[in-house]
Amino acid sequence: MSKTNTSKSQKLEKAYLTLTELLVRRCGMSLSILASGKSSAPSPSYQATDLLNCTQAAEVLGLSVKTLANWRVSGQHELPYRRIGGAIRYQYADLQAFADSHKRLNTSQSKGEAK
Repeated sequence: MSKTNTSKSQKLEKAYLTLTELLVRRCGMSLSILASGKSSAPSPSYQATDLLNCTQAAEVLGLSVKTLANWRVSGQHELPYRRIGGAIRYQYADLQAFADSHKRLNTSQSKGEAK
């Protein structure tokens, strides 16, 4: 290999390692996505205290962002959220508790009988 090609190869390798570190450490992605060749991103892992934006919260619950907005306006469901500045944030632990409170064993089970 010529000196120029070696230099370019080293720069490319450094850029690849930097990107990999960014994906793993800051975005919580697994390296398995790079090895598998699949285009879908792995689901992120959140801590209980993490504050999620509306899109992230909707993904966790399997709902649309519009549904969450409608619930906030109507007060129909008791799903805690925070308004920080102009941004709406949901704490991950609250989303988990909300999902757990809606757990049912059958379709005739009432809310009070959940779990």
